[in-house]
Amino acid sequence: MNKKIYLQLILIFLLVVLSLFFYKEYFDTNTDVKKITKKIEKDKKIKQDNNEATSNIIENLKYVSKDLLGNTYIIEADSAELIEKEKNNIVLMKVTAKIIQKNEDIIYIYSEIANYNKVNSNTIFEKNVKVNYGKQKL
Repeated sequence: MNKKIYLQLILIFLLVVLSLFFYKEYFDTNTDVKKITKKIEKDKKIKQDNNEATSNIIENLKYVSKDLLGNTYIIEADSAELIEKEKNNIVLMKVTAKIIQKNEDIIYIYSEIANYNKVNSNTIFEKNVKVNYGKQKL
């Protein structure tokens, strides 16, 4: 007779434990809010770590290239930022560029921002662009 009572008590205890687990898992909203809050904090920390890791800033940058005709292209910037998604493009700040032509004519270009492509040296100058060529100013 004692075996039956122990077995019934164990089954009732197991039923209560499973019921509590089921309730906590599916009906307790406080637990869900805590889980979501922890997940949001974790995601924010991952984003901050990624932003710190991907902020690639270079100071006092200088590129020099020559073309097949003998023209020299020199571009200097106070600072530059590498773009993670576009690995061949660089955003340059406070830019000074010189194009020294084969016949010794020099074109000066100044701008606040420029986008420089490392592969083909194409540069797009933006914001307060000034160009000086001899006596001409643009």
